[in-house]
Amino acid sequence: MTNRAHTLRVKVSEFGLPLEVQVEPDMLNRGASALAREIMNLCQLGAARCGAARREELAETGIPEYILDKLGLATPAQVADLELRQSEEQMERRS
Repeated sequence: MTNRAHTLRVKVSEFGLPLEVQVEPDMLNRGASALAREIMNLCQLGAARCGAARREELAETGIPEYILDKLGLATPAQVADLELRQSEEQMERRS
């Protein structure tokens, strides 16, 4: 996962755990809280996207939607909602 400015890259597990973090020097000027928030957002989004991809794979094998829901795998709509919410939060912080 990479932020929009391409100043932060986080490799995440399918559960959203950070496996590798690469930070450009410009990000370090924003402070620890902002950096941590960005890392957490990328981890959360990465987990949601991975879950949605896994959901699609399992659905193609014939697993019913209600089972996929019980597994807690994100839907494409949930991923889109998360992306929108994170984008709106970033806009609010910049204002």
